[in-house]
Amino acid sequence: MNPKLKSSFSSFKNISVDDINKSNDHPRRLMAAIENSVSSLDDPETFAGYVLELGRRHARLKFKLSKSHFTDLRKAFICSIKESLTSCWRSEVEESWVLLFDFMTVIMVKGFNSKC
Repeated sequence: MNPKLKSSFSSFKNISVDDINKSNDHPRRLMAAIENSVSSLDDPETFAGYVLELGRRHARLKFKLSKSHFTDLRKAFICSIKESLTSCWRSEVEESWVLLFDFMTVIMVKGFNSKC
């Protein structure tokens, strides 16, 4: 949805989006992270710790973080989830996914900005 965003990720700069998707590595890890997050929603400490560590891992990639990245990522994320849940998609479902994404963003940014 936003090809310029790809250039912010040093490991993806010289790789086409098609090749990233074909490799199945990053998309698979991303979906595993979402699955892990949703699975741990009933355990707030585990959930927050997991997302905090995701932020720390992204900080090690020397990614330059900006608010617009998360706005663009949320838009793409919601669009992707909506495609998977077309038959049961309603405004309440979208609102829940947006809230989850925004919460994860806040925790990831804390991890990203932490010195640990």
